[in-house]
Amino acid sequence: MKVISFVLILSLVVFAPSGFAEWFGGEVAGTDLKAQELTITEIDPITEIEETSVIAVIPSTVFSGVRSLKDVRTGDEILIEAGYDENSDSWQAISVEVSAGGE
Repeated sequence: MKVISFVLILSLVVFAPSGFAEWFGGEVAGTDLKAQELTITEIDPITEIEETSVIAVIPSTVFSGVRSLKDVRTGDEILIEAGYDENSDSWQAISVEVSAGGE
């Protein structure tokens, strides 16, 4: 029984993801094509204070509703799944969904 418990704990440590994805939803405040970043604003549902988040767009980012970062416009409603990268100390977009299709 101890061996099974040890193997289970070891496998959880070895195969555990390094970071967890978090969802960001709000309005696009701006895009920086050179830095490959999106800036979004959202209202915190608890404090009702507007928060700003800067999220990096990486080559593996998947887009829905638009083809790329170039098609995202200021004012678009957006939903981003992002993971935190400790090396760069930044949020990196896994997926970006624009509801208005960049219009």
